[in-house]
Amino acid sequence: MAWVFLIGVLTLPVAEIMVWIKVSDAIGGLATVGLTVLAILAGSVLLRHGGLGMAFEVRARMERGEPPGPAVFDGLCIALAGFLLLLPGFISDCMAVLLMFQSVRLVLLRLLVSRVVVAQPGMGGAGPAAHSGPTVIDGEYEIIPPESGPTPPPDHKRLEP
Repeated sequence: MAWVFLIGVLTLPVAEIMVWIKVSDAIGGLATVGLTVLAILAGSVLLRHGGLGMAFEVRARMERGEPPGPAVFDGLCIALAGFLLLLPGFISDCMAVLLMFQSVRLVLLRLLVSRVVVAQPGMGGAGPAAHSGPTVIDGEYEIIPPESGPTPPPDHKRLEP
């Protein structure tokens, strides 16, 4: 699986340059640079306002007693879209535009939730005690009443005046 990621990281810049050259041939160099600058500006605005919007949405959901997970995922997708718009290239811009659609984010969230395994505290380990509930430690104790004053340690020598 790591090799697929590595191939993607290595081939994406080459593909971006190839698409950029094709678009430049089709619409002209100045228009291509203009579109690239507009995408970078849109990405910076999206990053700046997307994080603040996510924070407000998470707070509103928590006040209503709803889980904030979907709002956090939406915010992360919007932030990723902003980052992808900052990258110069049309392939990353197309992926960013896809991430801005709510339906695409819902599909991605469903895929992510279907693959996530939630581990509950105290449920780890193996054997019959692993699923028996909280851990109980049994022991004995003795209550020792406090003495009238602090006692020096046994190796402490008392100085007489």
